[in-house]
Amino acid sequence: MTTQGVIASVPFIAWNLAPIVAMALAVPLTERFFFRAMWVIAAGVFVLVTLTTWAFLDHMTNESSTDALLFLFFPVYEFLMLGVLIGAAAAVHALRGRHPRAQAPSAA
Repeated sequence: MTTQGVIASVPFIAWNLAPIVAMALAVPLTERFFFRAMWVIAAGVFVLVTLTTWAFLDHMTNESSTDALLFLFFPVYEFLMLGVLIGAAAAVHALRGRHPRAQAPSAA
């Protein structure tokens, strides 16, 4: 592989690593902003990393000529799933943070 080929593949590699970096950043940021829903993010990131690993390992054993399209489109789906996951964590945080309103003392 020539130097030009290596330089041309850097953005492609960055595109495929970006969702994994975003998942790694989601955990500490979620802990800061949605601390009541930390378990949602931790479990969701575990599932996303497992699916990503499975998809890439499946690509290595598959002989389909169109299977390489996984590297183009899979990061889009990972970002969408991560967005849904962060939204679910925000919803869980909001629901777990609600406290029943205290009743005002009755004037009797």
